Amino acid sequence: GWQTFMRAGGHLVVALAETLVIRLALLTAFAALVVWGGRWADQFGHVAVVAGVGVALFAILMAIFLLTMQLETRVWLKQYRFWVRMFFPKQQLQLLAGRVRAAAAR
Repeated sequence: GWQTFMRAGGHLVVALAETLVIRLALLTAFAALVVWGGRWADQFGHVAVVAGVGVALFAILMAIFLLTMQLETRVWLKQYRFWVRMFFPKQQLQLLAGRVRAAAAR
């Protein structure tokens, strides 16, 4: 782990920046959606607005969470594969096929 970090630290910083940009973009989109949806709040009663906002907030936050996890998983997996191929070419097969070897060992 430490050897990989010493060799690929710059790539790690770039991957962290990518995930931060993804999170900020999703939060900005969520804020715009809340502002856009606030235009219709006066048409309904307070109880209906609170209930609707609660349900919508839960659904939107879950969708954002799932989307963020999917995007970040792809970014980190791509980075790991890149680092292994670049810095450990002789151990590439062993490091990238760990899940297959572990399943075969059972």
